[in-house]
Amino acid sequence: MLSRYEKETIIIFNEAEEEAIISTLSNGVVDRFIKAGYEPEKLDKDSYRFRVSKESIKVLILGDKRKGFYPSGKNI
Repeated sequence: MLSRYEKETIIIFNEAEEEAIISTLSNGVVDRFIKAGYEPEKLDKDSYRFRVSKESIKVLILGDKRKGFYPSGKNI
């Protein structure tokens, strides 16, 4: 069982590529992207990766206790 500290999410994108890569150990992030229609690539027991267009993600940082990482809409 991973601690909350270990359940990290890494977002990688640059200006040259159209896709972002999201690597996560967070079940909450995985569930949100699956519900939005994205198919994860399972890397190992607890680790998943998604490849999504940069326009299809949104990061919200609203304060210390309210943070979120969400797909911005359905995967079409």
